[in-house]
Amino acid sequence: MKTVIAIDALGCERKGDEGKEFIAPLGIAVVVSKGRAEDFKKAYSKIIDDILKKHNKPREKTVYKSYDLLVLLGLEEGFSALQEFSRKIGEHLDGLHVFFSVFNINKLPKAPDSGEPAVWAYKDNRSGVRHISFKKFLHKLVEAYPYICAWRLACEGALKDSVLLMDSFDSELTPAWSEIEGCKDFHILTYGDHCSEFIATSDILLKVLELRMQRGRKKLTRDSIGSCLPEHTKKVKIGYMGHEALGKMAPSSGDVIDVRRKIKHPVVFVVPPEAPIAGSRDLTLKSPIMKRIFDLACQHSGCVKFFEKRDADFIKEGDIFVCPDESKAKWEKFLKTLGYRGLSVVSLEKLGGYKE
Repeated sequence: MKTVIAIDALGCERKGDEGKEFIAPLGIAVVVSKGRAEDFKKAYSKIIDDILKKHNKPREKTVYKSYDLLVLLGLEEGFSALQEFSRKIGEHLDGLHVFFSVFNINKLPKAPDSGEPAVWAYKDNRSGVRHISFKKFLHKLVEAYPYICAWRLACEGALKDSVLLMDSFDSELTPAWSEIEGCKDFHILTYGDHCSEFIATSDILLKVLELRMQRGRKKLTRDSIGSCLPEHTKKVKIGYMGHEALGKMAPSSGDVIDVRRKIKHPVVFVVPPEAPIAGSRDLTLKSPIMKRIFDLACQHSGCVKFFEKRDADFIKEGDIFVCPDESKAKWEKFLKTLGYRGLSVVSLEKLGGYKE
């Protein structure tokens, strides 16, 4: 198996020199060398086991992200558990890349209509937009940052002979995406931090870094980032992407990236039962059965997606449909009639009894 590189990112809330709050993108890529992936997953599982046993909590699913542990254990004990994870997982990592972006607003152009700091973007035939406000750009950049980090790694030649994994995102087209989308073995996992040990590890280390920086009132600099990851000193590489990269990071089109073209198969497509209330997807996501669905995806090294009609073009052999028991026969017949082969249909009821 090739080297695995898994990326996650978040928006780190900071205060500028004038006391104004802003969001700074922060991303982490974990690296697990060729041939060590299975050992890494076993190590991840054991560390999670140890943490849960220490706090007398049952193991309810395969993959735990930072949010899960913070909610399950509370902020203080949860933060302690995240730090324990960070210390123990370090020996199973072969590299750690941290990326961040901060900007000097005095070096940015001013929007002609408002005079506020802006970033030059695309010209839209409908709106005539040729710039976006800096504040709006930062929010867009946070969403796009996982693949922006991947773009930077590609520029450094760090993606050679690697499998690239990242969680799903919502972003407009950018020059960086145009350069990275053609990479081989580049996979996007919807709900990736729920069904990939690699992405969940990036998520946990990212949260550890964020919380340490917040509690230490650290500025976002190379030195402060390094000081907040002492257990990874020998492996961490810190990269800054600022003004020189704006031309690659700013939207080049109003078109939204279709992440399904890079989605990791097999996909576990969820067809939830009809709900008597609005917001059934949120209810399904928080339900006990969803843990089994995420486990199923993890077992097959895939991801999870709620099925939509427009997904028909992206169904592949090996994909799995999960639906209510009363719909199972209909879905099997429907998919077969349409000519799809090599698909599995699993009932929610059967999955409810699914054990690892």
